[in-house]
Amino acid sequence: MKTYGYDNTRDRQKWICPMMKDRTTNTCPTPCSVAKYGRIYHTCSKDNSRLFSGVVRGSEEWKLVYKRRTTVERSNKREKIDYKLEAGRHRSTMMW
Repeated sequence: MKTYGYDNTRDRQKWICPMMKDRTTNTCPTPCSVAKYGRIYHTCSKDNSRLFSGVVRGSEEWKLVYKRRTTVERSNKREKIDYKLEAGRHRSTMMW
């Protein structure tokens, strides 16, 4: 596979079949795709924090971070929904 550029909107690298001539016509005798531009693969980069987090999933540190996160989410729910702050008629969050 040879590089075909970088997709900034999705933070991933694009790869194209090496048998492509000038990236427009497939010259492979047995193509792996019926598309005229051939098969394209995408790989995520290491700086994608959703896929490659700094903390190892399943570890004790991960459990602590996740416990804190759920606590904050419950607190936000309590303020917005239970106290009906989200349903108020105000123009900005500073009015809350």
